Amino acid sequence: MVFSQAVDKTSAETFANYTFNALDSQASPATVGTAAKLQEDGKTVLLTVDNPLAKRYQVKTTGILAKDGVKTFKNYNQIINFVADTTAPTATVERVSANKLKVKFTEPVKAATPTYVYADGTVINWGSGSAPLISAGATELVIDLSDAAILVNKDIIVTLNGVADMAGNLINPQPTKLTVVKQQVDGIEPALTSVTQTGAKTFTIKFSKDLDGNLVFGDVTLTGGANTTAIEKISASEYEFTTDNNLDGLQTVTVAAGKAVDLAGQGNTSSLTKLVTFKADTVAPKATAKLVTDKNNKEVIELTLDKAVDLAGSQEVAVSGSYVKDYVTTTVPATNVVAAYADGTGDIKTKVHISLATAPLNVEGAKYDLEIVNKTAATDGIVSEAGVAMDKAKVAFTRGKDGDAANTDVVTNVVVAQGADNNKVTITFTIPLGAKLEGTSATNVANYSIAGAVIESIDLAAASGTSQVATLNLKKDSNTFTGVRNIIVKDVKIAGSTKVMDPVTISNVPLNENVRPTVSKAELTAALTITVTFSENVINAAAAVGDFDLYIGGVKDARTVTTALQAAATGAVLELTLDSPVTADDVAKGLTIKAASTLDITDGVTPVGNKVFAPDAITVTN
Repeated sequence: MVFSQAVDKTSAETFANYTFNALDSQASPATVGTAAKLQEDGKTVLLTVDNPLAKRYQVKTTGILAKDGVKTFKNYNQIINFVADTTAPTATVERVSANKLKVKFTEPVKAATPTYVYADGTVINWGSGSAPLISAGATELVIDLSDAAILVNKDIIVTLNGVADMAGNLINPQPTKLTVVKQQVDGIEPALTSVTQTGAKTFTIKFSKDLDGNLVFGDVTLTGGANTTAIEKISASEYEFTTDNNLDGLQTVTVAAGKAVDLAGQGNTSSLTKLVTFKADTVAPKATAKLVTDKNNKEVIELTLDKAVDLAGSQEVAVSGSYVKDYVTTTVPATNVVAAYADGTGDIKTKVHISLATAPLNVEGAKYDLEIVNKTAATDGIVSEAGVAMDKAKVAFTRGKDGDAANTDVVTNVVVAQGADNNKVTITFTIPLGAKLEGTSATNVANYSIAGAVIESIDLAAASGTSQVATLNLKKDSNTFTGVRNIIVKDVKIAGSTKVMDPVTISNVPLNENVRPTVSKAELTAALTITVTFSENVINAAAAVGDFDLYIGGVKDARTVTTALQAAATGAVLELTLDSPVTADDVAKGLTIKAASTLDITDGVTPVGNKVFAPDAITVTN
């Protein structure tokens, strides 16, 4: 699964944040339970699931955070049709170092136990270690041959017998045999090549060889009062360290003995040191200032700094100067205002906003001439990463009128259910308290789709608390089957909001068919009996009058017509009984029946059946 930007590792690798709901009667839904692994690009998460993926699944994500750990990605909610995996995995060998190799699989595989023998068939002695195993969901097998008991320059045959991918496809060829060799290590330990300052509190160390990736920040120390607090891998041979205090002056950088380990497992037997002259950043950040309108439609002063800055202490700056309105000049005393990063997160640390919301900075139409300094230099306000307070900034502008903050409320949840009858489907939207849906978008038929049904119109109920219901009126006889189907809701807005909801696909709601039974034929089978055949099995809950009226020669007859009881939809035929027999003269004039307004015969759909549809007079044959 690929995200648009770097994601937070903890939330990305939390299994519960991903769900796969099976839609096509698969044996069981595939659930994440084996692995969720963030890849090196920081945006791709490799999910390994406990069942093969085939056919359609509703794939959802929840609670995935951006790398800053604050911003949350929009939840993903889509139907994906997975093609069943019929491709066999293959394997190749890649040398990592003289005594370490990597078997790479073309796709994740199930847990397995390879066998390892020398070319002459002798079983390998792994010394203090053990034979490497393949773990479930693995895409690679690391073979570490560094133990002294393993012979150098001897062919080792690795046999992958019965190894299969997560869908059960056996490796090709089966079994696969690979040849690996432990080489003699070069005997050269990693050395410290250079130390370079990269910021007020950061520096990089470059080593003479690629390391095994196990170096941690605590393995590196400095003289002069600064401690390393973080490490970031730049490349296999270069790492950047962050310190808790500013770097300044002549200091010794030390890599502890045994911590710089190359890919062959060779470490530095003694500590590595380098004498470095760090230069303190004593230059104050400089800012240019202008009046802008922020994302909330409010006027603010925007400071653009010439270097990255931190917001220190109370994060307040003091704004002072004067303004002129109606030819009168008024002094603006030092007014403390909390500074904030323009992007709201601090990802961009060179743009800062200063609010003009409070007096005396909010006089509309006033021409301002202002100066901005930290509330308290170096402890409260805007400082460089080295802790140097920014230079004072000047700005002149004419204050305008603040607009209303943009309304970006959106629908947060959608629940679909069968309505009061089979011609209705209810959509319940979760909305902010006090809000309501925009009627135009909520009643736009184009914003809804139900597979296998036609939506004719939409009725919108009044908002109630944090919910509002839209009822979809289906075209009669358009929904031809009972069962679950895909329902899509999109582009519905909160009234006054500038944003529309994200499209949502719901696939687990069963809906009833709404095809009405019709009369296929009516026959006079006895002087007191008319047998009516319907287009499908029907139910008549009680033997009663009121379903049909008899007409003779086109004139409604006074005879009472009683429909037989049929408590379950076990047949498509019902008998109508007349309270007095018809005569040959009646038959000659022509017999018809018409559905009464009180007709209550239905098909067998539960809990509410579809009523018989008989709009015209039905000829009774004999």
